[in-house]
Amino acid sequence: MKRMQSSEVRRRWFQVLDRVAAGEVIGVERNGRLVVLRRAEEAASQTVPDYRAIIKIPKSGDADRWSWDWKPEGALKPRTRRA
Repeated sequence: MKRMQSSEVRRRWFQVLDRVAAGEVIGVERNGRLVVLRRAEEAASQTVPDYRAIIKIPKSGDADRWSWDWKPEGALKPRTRRA
């Protein structure tokens, strides 16, 4: 069993989930207590989903320059901030 501090697990949460889903058992230490993460038995036969196909961020390097405006019709409209 691999042991990790809770702060490291927080930084690498999705990597930790993928490792647990693949069958690895990980112990998380927080405030002197150990919490064990392991895959549930019913999920053992399922494959880990590939989130890269669903999560796509165009121009992610410009993420700090855009925002959303809420329109009264209930629609969100992207807005680009100027540098």
